[in-house]
Amino acid sequence: MTKPKAARSDADTMTISVEDMRAVLTLYNILDSELDDILECCDVSLSQVRSLREAANNVSNKFNFRPVVSEDGNPHHWLPKVLATDDKAWFYEGGK
Repeated sequence: MTKPKAARSDADTMTISVEDMRAVLTLYNILDSELDDILECCDVSLSQVRSLREAANNVSNKFNFRPVVSEDGNPHHWLPKVLATDDKAWFYEGGK
């Protein structure tokens, strides 16, 4: 038996531009291609890692994904990012 789906509200949806959607598509295509290469060759090159990092950073910047803020106000860059609207999102002093 599956759980019934919760009702969606306007807060659950967002509209993104075609340019932003292209950035997500580019990230997907790079991930797909690089992961295929890694799985087929059982090897990874630094240029593949760099292209994955660049694509991830591009999407993170486009969508303003933020690091989680710690209790002392410092960012935890190594943890998964959160949306800018999240209460746990870190911003530079005076930013938001």
